[in-house]
Amino acid sequence: MADKQNVLPDNYDNWRKEVISLIESSKLKAIFSVNAELLALYWKIGNDILIKQREQGWGTKVIRQLRSEEHTSEL
Repeated sequence: MADKQNVLPDNYDNWRKEVISLIESSKLKAIFSVNAELLALYWKIGNDILIKQREQGWGTKVIRQLRSEEHTSEL
């Protein structure tokens, strides 16, 4: 006779599929949230740069400097 603790319940496969579906759904929600946040960030940065170019005459040197600092601990 099989030990009851070693036998999977009849509905285990359906439950496991539900868990996998929940995990995948949460992963997608996280990806969309991160993408939305990054999009808002990049828009804000771009908008700030445009305003500074228009109001203060910032040029391409500022953009190059920012890009070079992007890969350092300064940003």
